[in-house]
Amino acid sequence: LFGFTPFGWRIVPLMAGVLVVAATVIAAARLFDNLWAAALAGAVVLTDGIAFTSGRLALLDGIVAAFTTVALALAAAIVARPLDVPLRRRLTPIVGLALGAAVACKWSALPLIPVVVVLLAVLSWRTTDRGLVFRRELARIAICLVAIPLALYACTYVPTFVRFDDSAIGRERCARTHDCDAGYLERVGEIVRNQTTVWHFHESLTPRNRYANNAVSWVFQTEPVALLSSRCPSADPVCSPGDRTSVRRVVSIGNPAVWVLGTIAAIAILFLALWYHDLRRALIAAWVTVLWLPWVVRPHLGALPLAAARPGYTFYATPLVPAIALAIASAWSALRGRRRIVVGSLIAALLLVGAVTLYPVWTARSEEHTSELQSRGLISYAV
Repeated sequence: LFGFTPFGWRIVPLMAGVLVVAATVIAAARLFDNLWAAALAGAVVLTDGIAFTSGRLALLDGIVAAFTTVALALAAAIVARPLDVPLRRRLTPIVGLALGAAVACKWSALPLIPVVVVLLAVLSWRTTDRGLVFRRELARIAICLVAIPLALYACTYVPTFVRFDDSAIGRERCARTHDCDAGYLERVGEIVRNQTTVWHFHESLTPRNRYANNAVSWVFQTEPVALLSSRCPSADPVCSPGDRTSVRRVVSIGNPAVWVLGTIAAIAILFLALWYHDLRRALIAAWVTVLWLPWVVRPHLGALPLAAARPGYTFYATPLVPAIALAIASAWSALRGRRRIVVGSLIAALLLVGAVTLYPVWTARSEEHTSELQSRGLISYAV
């Protein structure tokens, strides 16, 4: 829309980042019916470095997070009003569209589809009569959450199909077969073939990048990713005029307060969801699990389905941040009286301290400033 310029390639992730915060607040408001809990969830996203950097740079993960968080907010609205069958039927196709768009960006969003399918199936089982009505509800869920996402995913290849000769898939076929005039059926076949090629690529990929990590490290953010490193003088816009000695870095490192508290809260929410059969908490716990656990177990599972033997990077956790925020807000909202005030104040203070401390490496401040923080032991693992 705005050309191949820094503004052009950053404005969409920026808008996606704004949408992530807004959708998180809406999801929290629906789930907890508490404005303070919604404000806390929004503050968690705002003060986390992974969400912050992904909302400023041209990465796919911020776009995926926007679609998945919209789906989460819609699912939260459905769960918050479990007896409102017309609302569920209106929102389910939109959830399917949002998840289909997320999967079309990155396949890592795919495990969210069965989560929502199971959730809606449980709600239907609780609110409809057994027999034909229930089976029709299941069919409607399958159409909305399987057929619609698949159709949307296929539609993203329409430009490739129409302008095949000018597409990456078409150019690769031309170089491979020396036959650059592909018929319609051949185009479809090459698009399908490309899916298997991408799958095998990820199956056998072994990153040698030193920033690759196992998702267990996300708890304490001990293995962040440097997304930009620039030494002045240069034409890089992050360099100040006349600055000839500094190094700027953008580091995708999460706020440790968010991730340590979020991990504890997610475990607590999972326990409470199972103990009380609470679908609201179950939604949050399931969302965290399917976005986090695959990146923990993938390096140990070889070539099992959806478990390519490869590690991830910290910015892969961008879609996970809103669910972590909801887990923290949910755990906080379970407190009562003075304890809620004290714990809420403590959480807010920890979020602020973490954000202020790490802000220089989220925004490419000079090496001078980050070295000072490093010497104090505050961000030794960040830079």
